[in-house]
Amino acid sequence: MTVARAPLMTGFQRSKLYDVAAASPLILWCGLGIWRLAPKIAHECAALGARFSAAPALGILPQVATLAFLGLQIALFLIRHLPEAKADGFRPRLAALIGSNLQIVFLALPRVSASLPVTVISFALVIVGTSGAIYAAAWLGRSFSIFPQARRLVLSGPYRYLRHPLYLAEMTATADAMLQFAMP
Repeated sequence: MTVARAPLMTGFQRSKLYDVAAASPLILWCGLGIWRLAPKIAHECAALGARFSAAPALGILPQVATLAFLGLQIALFLIRHLPEAKADGFRPRLAALIGSNLQIVFLALPRVSASLPVTVISFALVIVGTSGAIYAAAWLGRSFSIFPQARRLVLSGPYRYLRHPLYLAEMTATADAMLQFAMP
């Protein structure tokens, strides 16, 4: 049995206000990441200014890139197109939410002391992954979405060569960030 929705609710669900409200938990999650990361970066920069060391210096740039990516996500949530279609059910949304935001948990873990070669490799791969994620998300622009939704089809830029360059970039950054944090 199908339940008909009231026309007013259907119109509201197609509004920008509804889209932003639906994205508000993700916006708050990214904001929490920024709120937690920004003072940490400032503290590490101050400590680095007092006593320079190569390993901590290399650790700051990936954090700044992560900060930029979180800020870009917030901006894209606010300016994106309304969805043209959405996946049905709770499970696709839950999978997208967990898969796209679980890496923020690393910010709560303590950093580990790694050798300089491991730090340099991790730094390079995290920068490549995070920069790629920023590029792919920025290229999506107003078509950006976390949940399985069709906003606008993007077939240019990195999406001309790969179906999901943002996923690849995020997996690269996340896998290599594991070298920098204590794993349970």
